[in-house]
Amino acid sequence: MPLPGGWTVSALLAHLAWWDRIALKRWDDLIQADVAPGYIADSINDEMLPQWRSVLPERAVQEALAAAEAVDARIASAPADLAARVGREWPRMLDRGLHRNEHLDEIDRADRSSG
Repeated sequence: MPLPGGWTVSALLAHLAWWDRIALKRWDDLIQADVAPGYIADSINDEMLPQWRSVLPERAVQEALAAAEAVDARIASAPADLAARVGREWPRMLDRGLHRNEHLDEIDRADRSSG
């Protein structure tokens, strides 16, 4: 059954399950460390890892390239004042190479150590 905004019942239920799992992970972190987790990206990465591991390598390459091209184009077309503000406040959002290169370097190191 279609819902507004392109959502389906299944997509909405999966969305709810995903965010509840994020909340569960954050509660676990809070209980175990006795401090509120401040960086939600770690919780998101932990929750998404099983799904990401199921992606075929060829598809992962396609998705990574398509997403990189799309965000690079968006950044290039952003108003200069907005880009400057984002660069000051969230440098990794403006310079996506900061994040990409960390992981590409990881892949390179793993490839060299296995060969």
